[in-house]
Amino acid sequence: MMRDEQMSTETPTQHETERPLALVTLPKESSRAHLTERFVREYEMRPEHATAIGRALVDPTAARRQLESPLIKRFPGGVAKFIIADVFTPMISVNPVNPRERERRAYPVSGMGGGAKNKTLTVEADGTNTALILTGDSPEHVEEILRDSAAHLRHQNASLGEDIGVDGALEPLTVALTEIRHRDGADKVVALTAMDGATRVSWCHQFTSFDSADVVYRLTRADPRIWRAELGRITAIQNRPLGETTFDERRAHRALVAQARILLSIEPVRPGEEVPSIVEAIRAILAEIHVAPPKGWPEGSQIDEIADKVLDLLLDTGRITESERNYLMGMIPPDQLKRHGFSVYPDVRAAKLLRVFHDERNNAVISAAVRGLGEKKRLAKDDKIKLAAELIMRPYRHMYRRPGNDLLVHAVRSAVQRTFTLPGVRKNTSWEISPRALEEARLTELRDAALAELRANPSSEELGATRLELGVLASYWLTATRALQRDTPQDTRGPSAIIVRMLRDERGIHQLYQVIVDGRHEPSNISRAARRVHLVEKNGEKQVDFIELAGGDYERVNDDWIRHSFHEAQSAPVPPKNLPPIDQMMELVRQATKHGRELKELMDKIVKVKDEHGDIIAERYGVPRPQEIDIEDVLRDVADNFRSWIRQHERTNRVITSSDEHLRGDEQVS
Repeated sequence: MMRDEQMSTETPTQHETERPLALVTLPKESSRAHLTERFVREYEMRPEHATAIGRALVDPTAARRQLESPLIKRFPGGVAKFIIADVFTPMISVNPVNPRERERRAYPVSGMGGGAKNKTLTVEADGTNTALILTGDSPEHVEEILRDSAAHLRHQNASLGEDIGVDGALEPLTVALTEIRHRDGADKVVALTAMDGATRVSWCHQFTSFDSADVVYRLTRADPRIWRAELGRITAIQNRPLGETTFDERRAHRALVAQARILLSIEPVRPGEEVPSIVEAIRAILAEIHVAPPKGWPEGSQIDEIADKVLDLLLDTGRITESERNYLMGMIPPDQLKRHGFSVYPDVRAAKLLRVFHDERNNAVISAAVRGLGEKKRLAKDDKIKLAAELIMRPYRHMYRRPGNDLLVHAVRSAVQRTFTLPGVRKNTSWEISPRALEEARLTELRDAALAELRANPSSEELGATRLELGVLASYWLTATRALQRDTPQDTRGPSAIIVRMLRDERGIHQLYQVIVDGRHEPSNISRAARRVHLVEKNGEKQVDFIELAGGDYERVNDDWIRHSFHEAQSAPVPPKNLPPIDQMMELVRQATKHGRELKELMDKIVKVKDEHGDIIAERYGVPRPQEIDIEDVLRDVADNFRSWIRQHERTNRVITSSDEHLRGDEQVS
């Protein structure tokens, strides 16, 4: 029997006593058979579905009595029926489509993902609406996801494992039937899966020495005599004096059984009404636990659930087709997009998402999804862009997710949400996705039309349809590569204001065009694509070569360069006299820093100028001494002054820090 990880044999030190062992009796086969027959007869379950539930139950007789009065759980649009029963945790699967992990997994639209474990499974309802159908490439694909998910959940919740080892899994699970299918034609498997409580299940698998993939692919198919023998191995310690058992044995016994709410059926609120799908039911039930307080999923997972429900409702109401739903959801791999009639470019998909979410005809559907899954009563002003932005990020979001640290993905999300609020984008009548955007060869037409639009009315504050289209497409690549980020204390302009500034400048239009061209050239390598975006000179000509800088980096389009190159005329004013002296000084320091950056850029350009032999002119022939100023003395003075000021600042800070520590020490003593 396999295990996910090596178990510890140490006894716990954080608890004074362990919870006493409960007596666990393995059920009779006849009792289990009677229950499965009732599931088939009364709930119209398929025999393999009924068998999966029956095999997991500790006491089928007690569960059968609950069928007379099942637990009723209402959710928006329907009613869910459950029974509450003790289950054997080695017969419960971790959730391979756990919403908690969505941020770190690659969607098919990404065309990448670093291995099978990052490729998501598709989810739909089965024909009887009593089970979820999860589809993966192969058994090996699903096994890798199951093992990776279990290990990740344990790593993220180590303290929960310590509690389960001593007290068992005290909180009930929420489980549902899942049918796992494979695109390679391998046989399907049916298992009970923890929709809520997957972390508890993963720890129980660890303590009972069952591999989380083995649970699905071996135990669900095993002869009843085999799995009874394996469960009996754990319960056998009940027949020995407690003092003759080890902590690992007692921990395994406690982790063997957990209470669960088992989903049996989904029904309409009133007879004759449409029955909601099991996918929608589970989404709504879990949202009460994790989207609204107190137990929250990561921000991206919360928004994902609502965004997916919006697309499902748009499909149900006939606003989009199933193929369009899958495209917008990011479930179609890049190499299949053209075959389904969609553009292969992710910037076009981003533009389509914006148009769908800002289409006023879809307001009622979006409002219903937000009310149905969140704690909000009505649609807020920024909800649409938040939902669209999360879907826009799906080709690359997993690349910015770091284990135990969501700061980076949050920074990217914040920039995307702020960038796609361009003035005019929220009005679908103001712009559209033209045929020029769909073909790389015709992008020059889009650029030239944007230039013509600017030249026709250069003083207009309003952006025309062509420039908006160009700005939306370029915004995808700028935010995906982090070449454009959110505002900073030094430059308080939001990223959308930067895009607007570029669209009101001919050089900016040329640069945005170049961003799209270079982004599309190698979209599969988005993490490094920013270094491959050519800079555009003030005359609109791109630099032919990438200039290598110190440390092996390259001169490239990035947030600092964009903000510096497309600053507002009033962005560096002389400090007003009514500012405090310290603020006046800091403003002058910022101006000096800005001019230092400009000087550095000029120096970099000087060394690019070469003669007919390819030699750098400045290095081979030198430059004449400037007559207007002694440049060497000026630069030396600047360097000496800044070096002295910085050292003084560091000394002052050390003194202040030391004083604060003494003061804190005095306060503690007193």
